[in-house]
Amino acid sequence: MTRSSLKFRFCYPQIDRHHVVDFLGTQKAELYLQDDSAVNQVADLVFEKGGVFAGFDPAKKLQSMLGFFFGDPADQFSDKQLAFLYVAAISPNFRLTRAFHVGLKQVLGEFQEMGLESIRMQAKATDKYVNKLYGRFARPIGEGVSLRGQPVITYGGSIDDALAYFESKKATSEEIQAPTKILARNAKHAAGLMPFNQNLKGGETMPRLPLPIPTYIP
Repeated sequence: MTRSSLKFRFCYPQIDRHHVVDFLGTQKAELYLQDDSAVNQVADLVFEKGGVFAGFDPAKKLQSMLGFFFGDPADQFSDKQLAFLYVAAISPNFRLTRAFHVGLKQVLGEFQEMGLESIRMQAKATDKYVNKLYGRFARPIGEGVSLRGQPVITYGGSIDDALAYFESKKATSEEIQAPTKILARNAKHAAGLMPFNQNLKGGETMPRLPLPIPTYIP
């Protein structure tokens, strides 16, 4: 697939929710989403607390997506100038292409245009590749344990710094795509669970949903 194969845009819940649900459904095994109910809960949560930035092929089929929040769930989503990258996935046909690079660079530019200042994301502590990648444009700001008992590292940084990295010569396709051997050995390395059960505004409790930590870099 070529760099221009996917066209990226923000999704609208009224017209795109079914695309997001269908796509997450095809990825639910790798994202540790137990059933269709969990898929629907994740879709509803990202649309309620943030949004979805997705890549569509020429047939207008969703092939890549990034679900995000405005604000960190650990802080009750209070900082609306922060984008928390919650779930990312890409279809097998577009893995080992530049689709992830192009999509992430574009959404960071959109965040910047919207006036957002910082990003936050999590990676499994044992995933050396993703931690190395995130360390190139963000810094570790905390550690925790997922509901599955897996250590996770939270990264944070400025959107300006992240964009500078993706626009630099250092961000080659070799650096931003996971090696094939790693994919074959650890195809499900992207998934995890929220390391905490958040209390939301008004006493509402965030569902203890599987968190497909956005470290799925195919």
